[in-house]
Amino acid sequence: MKTYKLGILGYGNMASAIAGGILKKNVLRAGQILVCDSDPKKTDAARAAGFCPARDHQQLADDCEFVLLSVKPQMFEEAVRGIRFEQNVLISIMAGVRIDRIESLTGCRAARIMPNTPALVGKGISAVDASHLTTSGRQFVLEIFGAVGEVLECPEDKMDGVTAVSGSGPAYVYLWLDSLIRAGQKLGFSEAEARKLAVQTFAGAAEMVKQSEEPLEVLIDRVCSKGGTTIEAVKTFRSGGQYELTEEAVRACFQRSRELSSL
Repeated sequence: MKTYKLGILGYGNMASAIAGGILKKNVLRAGQILVCDSDPKKTDAARAAGFCPARDHQQLADDCEFVLLSVKPQMFEEAVRGIRFEQNVLISIMAGVRIDRIESLTGCRAARIMPNTPALVGKGISAVDASHLTTSGRQFVLEIFGAVGEVLECPEDKMDGVTAVSGSGPAYVYLWLDSLIRAGQKLGFSEAEARKLAVQTFAGAAEMVKQSEEPLEVLIDRVCSKGGTTIEAVKTFRSGGQYELTEEAVRACFQRSRELSSL
């Protein structure tokens, strides 16, 4: 019987958000989570949040049933080198590191997850492949990531696509918002005014899409009226190749993700 339900290897922003969500949603208590990080400041932050600091990496394997791997992908092999895993279940949020590589290096069953940064505010979307786990193990992984947003189960061979759409997607949204805010400023608004108008418009529109079962084309048409104002902006976006440019950008991200996954 392991002392802790969950160990966290690498207490960065995403891991701390996940750990915070776990507490907020009462998935686990702080005393059921062991944290290990080579940075003393991050260890102190984990302790301040109520989590138990680990002596070293080996304690995670010795004392934790599940271990969340939250180190940089290029540091993975160094981080697990020398650890004697003892029937642990590994939960990886490392981009580009495949399940078979994790399992071959550790001898443990593993799940792979691709979260995105809105998990930091409890509004993330995480793609999960927990197909190598038992039913109870899979359910625990879904609970963890459900604590910081929504979850989509999908096979690992779709993870590069997930990276291109949702993993990197927040940057696309920020870019679009930045362009809208800048356009608003050129119409005479202050940056604060333009930011408030743009951000709340995006948040409200996204919520409407989430709650509606109607196609996006229908929602677009409802805002547009013949001879009105919105249709002129929509015509400009379409004639400028917005759909084609978006597809090209997402494809470039997808190809780079595939390259990194093959290293």
